[in-house]
Amino acid sequence: MLSPQITLALPEVVTGIEEKAENLGWDAPPVLLALFHRHLVTGSPLHLIEVEPSPFALDLEPGSDSGLAGVLSLLAGFICIPENALELTDWLDATHRTFVGYALVFEGFQYTPYADYTYGDINTVPAMADAEVRIIAAIDTDGRCYETRRIRGEGPQPITVHDALTPNRLAGAIPDVLSRLVTATHHL
Repeated sequence: MLSPQITLALPEVVTGIEEKAENLGWDAPPVLLALFHRHLVTGSPLHLIEVEPSPFALDLEPGSDSGLAGVLSLLAGFICIPENALELTDWLDATHRTFVGYALVFEGFQYTPYADYTYGDINTVPAMADAEVRIIAAIDTDGRCYETRRIRGEGPQPITVHDALTPNRLAGAIPDVLSRLVTATHHL
């Protein structure tokens, strides 16, 4: 079970991830980030949440959220193979840190676009700009879900925190497979 300090810090971490993604701009491929915590000083109540790119590359085009769930599912299966555990365990505990979850940054559609519309074609079809959205979804090892999204051309929406994963939460199948990935990694 995560400490209250960590659970209070995670929404701020998700906000920081969203701000960095906004600074990097749109039309970026999905990125899976690992979240770790470490005591700053032994016995201190202060914690540091570290955000690090995961060792898993998501080789997908921007806006390809439909294939993202399948790739995350394959990663969860990969982690469960005993032969892969040693290398991943070394990565997880490289500097005596504790894995607390994953955050996923991805772009997609918040509603069905016009026929033949391709993600990123807002210069051709400006009316579709509000359909394109960047989502930051994070799941911690206690199963809490954190989400924020930004519609292209608008400010970020507030972060929502859900204490439990339900089928209607977040962005479809993504939270389910992200949760399985967190569970598989946490059990290493």
